[in-house]
Amino acid sequence: TGSAGGIFWLSSICSAMSMLVLVLMAGFYQASLFTWLLGIAFGIVNMLQTVAQMKALECGPMSYTMVILYCSTVISAVSGALFWNEQIQLAHVIGIVLMLISFVLAVKKQPGEKGVSLRWLLLSLGAFATTGGIGVMQKLHQSTEFKGELNEFLVIAFGTATLLSALYLVLLAGKKQLKPAQQTVKVQWL
Repeated sequence: TGSAGGIFWLSSICSAMSMLVLVLMAGFYQASLFTWLLGIAFGIVNMLQTVAQMKALECGPMSYTMVILYCSTVISAVSGALFWNEQIQLAHVIGIVLMLISFVLAVKKQPGEKGVSLRWLLLSLGAFATTGGIGVMQKLHQSTEFKGELNEFLVIAFGTATLLSALYLVLLAGKKQLKPAQQTVKVQWL
């Protein structure tokens, strides 16, 4: 759709600029195979998260979608306890309970809001899982002997995200879903 096209133009430009700034500030040195593979996977997961979130917002209510998306911090908390022996403190438990309560309270449908569907739920859960996965992948990289390759990891990830965003735009244009007037991206500064 046109709005998705604008988002992917912006995403592609932001990823490319982030990659350029990192290279200019710290350079790009030889990276291990681990960093290359995880950086590429990170870029792919980042792109999948963007697509899932945008598609969920297109077909379902924003209020529910965003609550589900932001509950993804539970994935980071639980994975920290399971894989990195981090302690789940009382504050974490309280936070998780409050997120669940906010989800339940957000589910009350308001008149005129988009309804929920199985497609919306699957897309929202996909956005939830990939958003949580992004944090886990960052922690994974920084918990290895390759943590000194952080800049290379991010450059590879942003490069992958740039290429995938551009490819997605080409695919959208091939389906004739993008019209030139819809490719304009408006940026509003707060």
